[in-house]
Amino acid sequence: MRAVLIVPNLSPETVARGLVEVAPPAPSVVAVLVPLEEAGACLVVFRDLDGQPLELDLDQVAAHMSFGGHDVGVAHGLGSEEGRRWLCFRQGRVHRSLDPRDELYLPVDEDGFPDLERAPVRLADGPPSGWGRFRTCHDVGMKETFSCRFGPVEQVMATLQAGQDVGARAFALVNDHRRLHPPLPLAWGGDGRPR
Repeated sequence: MRAVLIVPNLSPETVARGLVEVAPPAPSVVAVLVPLEEAGACLVVFRDLDGQPLELDLDQVAAHMSFGGHDVGVAHGLGSEEGRRWLCFRQGRVHRSLDPRDELYLPVDEDGFPDLERAPVRLADGPPSGWGRFRTCHDVGMKETFSCRFGPVEQVMATLQAGQDVGARAFALVNDHRRLHPPLPLAWGGDGRPR
């Protein structure tokens, strides 16, 4: 199941310095940081020096990054994947865990438009028949953690995947199995790929 790490939108150098400490002992690890200005957050993607995706335990990374007074989120299972959940970390621990039972529903008309005048109901509380999902657990988690829905994250991920410029900055965290102190800014494109 795919997961996404979202940290506060601090300076890229500050975020990269924090990420060095949890980088795995791999041949190379690069953190690609994509600012999400409207959310006051930053998407973090991990690659090797050739630009290939790396799989990391993002819960462990988020727990580490949440020390120092900043909440950090991890979205597991994107879209409508079974098992999807949102974890918010604070001071190294899971502060809030959300799953499909926490998703919000509203009545919808025949065209699928929600009635925003009504109060949303959590799935766990049993919305009436004919109500549709209005907010995913990722939306609810992002709203609580960063005051923005998950849509901007999905949009920037799709744009990044399409190879378009999203204003990404890249930092080498590990090179030749050694953590770099300080992390090394790389001449990668705004699309999160090596030049």
